[in-house]
Amino acid sequence: MINKNTMYLKPRSIFDSCIVGYDLVYQSWLYDYYLLLDGFVVLGLTYSEAAAFISYNVIGAHGNKFFPMVNDE
Repeated sequence: MINKNTMYLKPRSIFDSCIVGYDLVYQSWLYDYYLLLDGFVVLGLTYSEAAAFISYNVIGAHGNKFFPMVNDE
């Protein structure tokens, strides 16, 4: 069951398609790294900028329950 506090990356119209699973322990959406890169490029970032943004603002900010996780495998 999805917890109502689980956070989504926004805009959902772009990033919901990047969801590849749900982590039951952290109650977090699991996003695919490479799909996220493409999503940020659609928003106007270069691949390099997108990689830096994901690294710092998504992966770097994880650590609490409900926050999105990124799978790069």
